[in-house]
Amino acid sequence: MAAQKRCIALRAVLAAGATMLGPNIAHAGSVTATAEVFVNVLAPLRLTPVADLTVASTVRPASGSVGAEITPASYDVIAPPGETFSVESSRTLRFLRDDGPGFLEAELDVARTENAPRSLGPFMAVHHFEFGGRMPVSAQAETGFYAGTVSVLVNYN
Repeated sequence: MAAQKRCIALRAVLAAGATMLGPNIAHAGSVTATAEVFVNVLAPLRLTPVADLTVASTVRPASGSVGAEITPASYDVIAPPGETFSVESSRTLRFLRDDGPGFLEAELDVARTENAPRSLGPFMAVHHFEFGGRMPVSAQAETGFYAGTVSVLVNYN
């Protein structure tokens, strides 16, 4: 009997609450909220070539192979201070022979050459990087002029 009285009293309290809420009872299960949203619109990265990648003329050895020195290509990236970016490039560069079949391949390494960027004022900074490597030239390499193209991609992180 006591349990029955408690159940009736609980129903009365719930009914009173529903009456007090009136037409808002249908919306009691939904809530809304607002939040501030901030967007940082960045200027496009600018990639400026500073020096081309060059390979010194190399004498083909009579046997074995020699490593041709590659003078690194270098670039400046202009970006907002404090922003980070990644540099991507093919690790292998293929040089094709101009006057016939044959190619040479070089393994490349990308390296940033300065720890701190140079400031261009409060909104931009210059970051410098270069890549180079060594190119093996074997006794079987054809003599002639070889040329290649390397692509560099720079993206915000």
